[in-house]
Order: sequence, then C-alpha cells, then structure tokens
Amino acid sequence: MSGETDFRDEGHLNDVGSRKIAVYPGRCLTENYTLTDMRNVEGNF
Repeated sequence: MSGETDFRDEGHLNDVGSRKIAVYPGRCLTENYTLTDMRNVEGNF
C-alpha cells in the first residue's frame, strides 16, 4: 500500500487501494476452503 497511490485522503482508500484490500480476503478464502463459484448458477441473485 502506498499513501500516494492508494488513498484519497488520510483515512479513505481510493479505487486502486480498495481493489488491493479486497484481494486479501478472497485469497484467504480460496486457499483455505473449497468453495463453489455460484455466480453463474441459475436462480442466484
């Protein structure tokens, strides 16, 4: 994370910083659990 490229101001991430942060929980979930990708299953919201 870089203060010059990832933050909008002192306490808020910009789009780039938000995307970087969002990758971490997804990586943890896929590395530690067997998950089914439900994005293309009919009837899901």
